[in-house]
Amino acid sequence: MLLNLKITEFSWWFWVVGMFYSITALAGWEQGFYLVMEVLFLHLLHMLLLHKSLMNPFVQTSMVFFIISLTGFWDAGRLFTFLLLGYLLYRKVFSDKCVVLYVVKLLPWNHRRMETIH
Repeated sequence: MLLNLKITEFSWWFWVVGMFYSITALAGWEQGFYLVMEVLFLHLLHMLLLHKSLMNPFVQTSMVFFIISLTGFWDAGRLFTFLLLGYLLYRKVFSDKCVVLYVVKLLPWNHRRMETIH
């Protein structure tokens, strides 16, 4: 895995803060669940303002992360989904690969868009 720290990019810091709060939430700090949701919602708004389209894969990736974080309201699935979220955020922060972005690009409504971009 190639270490890829993008400390000069503003949106990268949302991922770092989200990862930090997901770790604190898994460690037992109850407010961490809500702070992860808040940070990922702010990141979604930031991406929407930046790209101005819901069809942008980066906006859709932010949306997936936010939807996964909403499971913090569900006590029974909180541990499993936040472990998944923590892993995905770890991969997003410290790697040049984003699993969620790859999956989002495979969605049917993104195929035509990707052909016109390349």
